Amino acid sequence: MKIKSFLIAIISLFTLSSCVNELEPYDNPFIYLSSKGASSASVSQIAQVAGEYTIHLSSKTLTEPLVIDYSITAGDGLTEGVDYRIITQGRQATIQPGLFEYNIRIMWLPHKLDATKDNTLTIKLESNSLNFTMGLPGPDSLQKELVIRKY
Repeated sequence: MKIKSFLIAIISLFTLSSCVNELEPYDNPFIYLSSKGASSASVSQIAQVAGEYTIHLSSKTLTEPLVIDYSITAGDGLTEGVDYRIITQGRQATIQPGLFEYNIRIMWLPHKLDATKDNTLTIKLESNSLNFTMGLPGPDSLQKELVIRKY
């Protein structure tokens, strides 16, 4: 009985140690966009509300600032100053060491839409100073863009 228990313990130990050896730490820093954790957003055409859209950094703590260039593109159904106003100035975000987020703020203005047009505003990560992956890791680069639909 003691030998059987000893053999089971040895086999379990080898099994567990082989599993641990196969694990490699995932260390690929990346940046991505979200709206309150979601990969897309929408806002009513009758709302007057400030929206916050976040650039997230997934990385160990940085030792130097991360500069991110992004674009904001309106569909043909939206007009800046009529349908929305971008509060966050510029198209460059800087994430300082110790921080992991940067908020882009947009004021949505009430205005009747033409439903036959493209009533979206797209925020897209364009480049960054540390050559981090943009969007979630993987072949699809999900959340490299955030599409906000005004309805």
